[in-house]
Amino acid sequence: MNHKIHVCLGLLIVLLIVLLGGVSVSADNKDTYAIKKYTENVQFQKDGTAQITVDMTYVFDADMHGVYFQQGLGEQVKQVGPVHAAVNDTAIQPYKGGDTGLELQSYQDTDNDEKGVRFKLHRPVKDGETICVTWQYTLSHLINAYKDVDELNWRVIGNNWDVPFENMQLTVAFPQQPLTGMQTWQHGMSATRGEWDAANGRWTFRQKNYPSQSPLELHMMMPQSVFNADAQVHRVNTDGRQKILQQEAQLKRQEQQRQRIVQTIEWILISLTALCLIFAAWLWMRTRPFVAFVRNENRVYDVPDDLAPAIVGERLSERWMPIERSLSATYMDLIARHYVTVEDDPKGKAKDRQFKLVKDPTDLADFEQQALQILFREILTIGVTRSSRKLELSEKESRRYRKQVRIYRQQLKQASQITWLNLKEILSLKKGVKFGWYLLIAIFLGQIVLLGIDERVLTAMQVYGTLAGVVLAAFVIFWCQRFLEYDYTQTGLPHALAWHQYANMLDQIGRMSEREIEEVVLWDRLLAYAVILDEGKTVAKELKKLDLQPIDAAPVNELLVAFALIGPYQIRMHTAVASTSSGSNMSFGTGGTSGGFGGSSGGGAF
Repeated sequence: MNHKIHVCLGLLIVLLIVLLGGVSVSADNKDTYAIKKYTENVQFQKDGTAQITVDMTYVFDADMHGVYFQQGLGEQVKQVGPVHAAVNDTAIQPYKGGDTGLELQSYQDTDNDEKGVRFKLHRPVKDGETICVTWQYTLSHLINAYKDVDELNWRVIGNNWDVPFENMQLTVAFPQQPLTGMQTWQHGMSATRGEWDAANGRWTFRQKNYPSQSPLELHMMMPQSVFNADAQVHRVNTDGRQKILQQEAQLKRQEQQRQRIVQTIEWILISLTALCLIFAAWLWMRTRPFVAFVRNENRVYDVPDDLAPAIVGERLSERWMPIERSLSATYMDLIARHYVTVEDDPKGKAKDRQFKLVKDPTDLADFEQQALQILFREILTIGVTRSSRKLELSEKESRRYRKQVRIYRQQLKQASQITWLNLKEILSLKKGVKFGWYLLIAIFLGQIVLLGIDERVLTAMQVYGTLAGVVLAAFVIFWCQRFLEYDYTQTGLPHALAWHQYANMLDQIGRMSEREIEEVVLWDRLLAYAVILDEGKTVAKELKKLDLQPIDAAPVNELLVAFALIGPYQIRMHTAVASTSSGSNMSFGTGGTSGGFGGSSGGGAF
């Protein structure tokens, strides 16, 4: 897979981990308690005050010191009279130190410059304990009294609740029954709407699993007959009806426009998802021949072509062949052809070995001579050696190594002359896959953003359909992209298939019968071809078990020692620099607001 796609997938995975991790951490902090029930009753009096009673049921899963409740007041609203609190119907006395009592505090919310009061109930609770808390207090000046109408603009539920309410009910009742001529608007993220009961002068809102940090704002316009002439209200010396209606009309237009924009973007995401699914289906069909190639389980026992292993690798996978695999296969081949031997290191320890050039390399191909230059790091003369103790590169040698590897790659390409790959189409498919990944990531993130903006606008079918389409397309593309590098030309396919079947034999060498082993030819170059076909570990393991001593031409022991010292993994570790190729896994085996006060209202436990 292309390196950039790896990066994109990595970023997506990291993003998901961060998002899920953040949710998990937040949940850990909040899960020390749950609010099973939240019931708030607001009873307005003729004098303009509102008597508020809040009943809450807490369930704790950790020891805590108590709970608190805070009420935002805005600029005009006041908390008047005493505040009462009770736990399990037992009244709590004012706090005078210690670990029990009701403490009243004032606060200033720095986010919206709103002042308020906080009721802090000191009362130790144990893990697993359930308590019912009742708050009772009175507010005045909630009503804005214009010349022509009265107005209530109140964020009844603020945004400072850290946990959801499993069952929530709000009731706002007025002293006049029946109460006609009332106009009511509700703002917030909840799709549930409150109900106005004109006969009883009461507005009621009920919802299960009300989410945390989700404010609910109540905006009402009512006749001036509801309250006394000298009521404790905020008097405004202007007409308010038209102002209120225009404000709500504008909010409605803005909400409708926002919903249209969200729906338009959602349908764009749905269309793009459909496009990705069509591309995924086409890619699935296009890669069927490649999959059939990979899954071909036939075996051949003879080397298909008399080519150097590195040239085989170049023709099979070209730029996607890891350079360390190509170098290692070349070294194995040169040892098998008796250009290089592996001997004990006379200056080292018992297990140290040295590589020694024992044959004139001038008749070798340029890339093979370059490979020897990379190994020995000096002028190639018969007798030159390199100890296994000195294989690891210094920083200076690493810079030189990168330059030598580029030369090796160029010389190998020249020696290969042709490729069996359909390179132009592979690159085109890879570009399409890369674009597909970018598009899927954009759709996924776009859907998450839309859900964050307002999930009420979207239907479950839209959201789940889009996400399911993204997942399905991602799965298909991820599955298919592994086979893109097996797209061979009509001329190259027979050669590639023969080498694939030869790799099948190498992969099964440990389970072959004696008769099948006897059919294997060129044991001396077997490990070199195994390395280039990514079967080096399997073949090396089995060669240790086989009795190949009668085969004089096969320096098996030297090859096994060499593979342990300069196999692909060891070369990668010794060089400690990035490969000049991109690498490959290629293997040939098997809510709006009307400006109401109370935004900082909330509560929790401590």
